[in-house]
Amino acid sequence: MLAKLNALVTKLEKTANDDLKLKLFGSIYSLEIHMYVQKAEFEKAYALIPKIVFGIQEYGSKVPPIRLADFYYSMTAVCIALQKYSEALQYINQLFSSVKIAETEDLYAFAQLIKIMIHYELEHTDLLPYITQSTYRCLKKSEKFYKSEKLILQTYKSVLNNPSKEKELFKKLVAGLKAENEEVMLNHFDFISFFKGKIKGSSMSDILKKGRG
Repeated sequence: MLAKLNALVTKLEKTANDDLKLKLFGSIYSLEIHMYVQKAEFEKAYALIPKIVFGIQEYGSKVPPIRLADFYYSMTAVCIALQKYSEALQYINQLFSSVKIAETEDLYAFAQLIKIMIHYELEHTDLLPYITQSTYRCLKKSEKFYKSEKLILQTYKSVLNNPSKEKELFKKLVAGLKAENEEVMLNHFDFISFFKGKIKGSSMSDILKKGRG
């Protein structure tokens, strides 16, 4: 189906109007990057990022906010899986600065958690206590404050206070996330595989590939 869509783009390249080109850009690249993420083919997903960024720049404000948020979130996830944390921070920051997301939406909460994870990997320990606390206060106000979100925030707070117990605390976190099994949250980002990687000293990409091997 993806091959058929790409063939359609080639066929309509010269005759399609801007509105149709925008729709094809949004649909095809969203489908493709999600497909590669689901298959744990993160290198292929990463290769799409320059094309997606170019499309965002080309179409600008015409890209629907929901589609834009999805692109930035997906690109962030791909970079995290490949341990490209500086790039991941760039895209998560663009998500918050370019798209107005209500604090009540799941995506807002999950993106806040992911931002904490990225700052931790980049060793921005001076920022983390404030970010973690402010995120906790923000999410606590929501009716959808998942137990898994609380577990992640509490774990990072504990790790910051006890760096030597990092692996032990992340092991407890993985067990807790599995026990809660909150699908809405885990379907947005594979937090369990990420923290398994932290425990084993591997990338999230390697953990997922081994799990499917």
